[in-house]
Amino acid sequence: MKKFLFGLFILGLTNLTFSQQLAVVLTSNSYVPVKRSKTVKNSDFISAFSKEDMSSRIQKFQKIVANYDLRSKSIFEASDPSTYEVVFKEGSNKIVTVYNQEGNILSSKGEFENIRLPYVISKDLSKKYPGWEFNKIQCSINYSENGSTNIIYKVLLKNGRNKKTVKINTTDYSM
Repeated sequence: MKKFLFGLFILGLTNLTFSQQLAVVLTSNSYVPVKRSKTVKNSDFISAFSKEDMSSRIQKFQKIVANYDLRSKSIFEASDPSTYEVVFKEGSNKIVTVYNQEGNILSSKGEFENIRLPYVISKDLSKKYPGWEFNKIQCSINYSENGSTNIIYKVLLKNGRNKKTVKINTTDYSM
């Protein structure tokens, strides 16, 4: 009886979902050919990060996201004006992107691990914490349709047995 009621409950929840499609894309470090066209798709998304002294691994991964061809996928329905959430994964790195009906990026949230810190930030941390080593670096990137970006680095510093986590928002730095 419990299984029957639980099944009815889950079935009832499926009617409450909204019109958003989900797809998952797994990438590897191998070469991914990018179709060249005269118009650059999602150029606002790419230019939002080209100004930053950012890891080349992050920039390459974001280019894959910007050039993703949603219309060629089986999940795409031209007659259904909805948004599409696509999850891109590469190792421990992940970008969750929401596309509109035309394939333009509405928002994006990326999580990256063990990447290179921008020079300005690493120089500043080295001065503030002499003798400490950069043990683990995480980067969180949020992008919205209006072009605003929020990039936060979380750095685990280590000095012998002592550990310290420092959060850095790139808005505090001029890069």
